Amino acid sequence: MLGAVVLGLLCTWGAGCSRDTEALVLYAAQDRVFVDPILAEFTRQTGIRVRVLYDNEATKTVGLVNRLRAEKGRPLADVWWSNEELQTRRLILEQVLEPDLKVFGARQRVLVCHTNEMPRWQSLTSLAVLTNRAFDGQFIVAYPLAGSTLNHFAALRLRWGENAWTQWLGGLLANRPILVDGNSAVVRWMGRKEGFVGLTDSDDVRFACREGAPLAAIPLPPGDGLTIPNSVAIVANGRHRAAALRFIEFMSRPEVQRRLRDDGALDPQESAPVGPQDSVEDWEQLIREFHLAAAWLEKNFLR
Repeated sequence: MLGAVVLGLLCTWGAGCSRDTEALVLYAAQDRVFVDPILAEFTRQTGIRVRVLYDNEATKTVGLVNRLRAEKGRPLADVWWSNEELQTRRLILEQVLEPDLKVFGARQRVLVCHTNEMPRWQSLTSLAVLTNRAFDGQFIVAYPLAGSTLNHFAALRLRWGENAWTQWLGGLLANRPILVDGNSAVVRWMGRKEGFVGLTDSDDVRFACREGAPLAAIPLPPGDGLTIPNSVAIVANGRHRAAALRFIEFMSRPEVQRRLRDDGALDPQESAPVGPQDSVEDWEQLIREFHLAAAWLEKNFLR
């Protein structure tokens, strides 16, 4: 039953579906505006048709991750493309995906403010400042139950230790943050000056600025941020492995990654380097304890 439902969704949303069983099936947590041009070029160069299923903003990544788990053993997808790394590594550990992981490019977790407020907030020294009373009801963040916000907060737990982490989150909650559905919603709210500062991803700020939003990104200090590469991997036991291998090779090409940078999905290569603590070094421990962070966040950030 699940397989029939998913196939129906794919044929409704994918390109050139009509129950095209020979097409490569891609599950994509990367934004559609960035993925569609890449898929069109892949098909033009290889002749391989692609059907794609996207996640929505509110359940970013988590919805498709759970779908891939449910389909383990009888997968409908052939390739997974995510705009982050942690969930991909979890799926590899669970043998939902093949172990050869391809990561490329990067985005950063950043603070975002209105350009008129930049002189006031650009000297923020740490995320801990957000627990000050000046930010009561003035800090905007996505519900930390999915996507890069969940991964960022889970990484901070590993980095800071549970006691410091829960104290910070308790102070954050006491300040009544504005909780919204996804990182793009953070920048939309900030564009309307609904708060002083938001926490989001660098690509969301860059895209909003291209659309004319008067916003500016504030880099997080070393130890508080998170570097977020894209990741692609082949679904274990998929039906079109040869086509999947060609897609992975295509995604590895410099010109494809340059296109994603030019389109704004990835940070420019000349962006300032991040501190060493902004990269996850102990993936094994983070994955092992991820459920503890997720459970705490789900319990305390109730909708």
